[in-house]
Amino acid sequence: MKNTTNERFKGSRSMTHKWKDMDFSQNGVEPTSTGYDIFTLSHIARQSVSLPAGFNVHSRLERMHIANRMQKIDNNLVDWATAEAMALVSLNMDGYNTRIVGEDSERGTYSQRHAVFKD
Repeated sequence: MKNTTNERFKGSRSMTHKWKDMDFSQNGVEPTSTGYDIFTLSHIARQSVSLPAGFNVHSRLERMHIANRMQKIDNNLVDWATAEAMALVSLNMDGYNTRIVGEDSERGTYSQRHAVFKD
């Protein structure tokens, strides 16, 4: 395999001069630990659908999104949308800023992906 950081590499220049200071995994640099314990992940997942007292959420969201997510968490299961929420929150907890952009980013393309609830 050719070293993509080698300036004499005849392949794509985008992987030579633009990324010359990047540590690629094939160079043997071990990544740092990025895991969280199950209790923290469970807390993040629960908080992603926890609402303040007196908050009126649409009944379909309560049933299909909130209750469904809580039931899965109680059974130690994680769906894709919950994993996305945990990833965003864990990045924030580590001090990284996150930004969700694009059409329908608050409500999500599918009903399980609500990032914002409206009363």
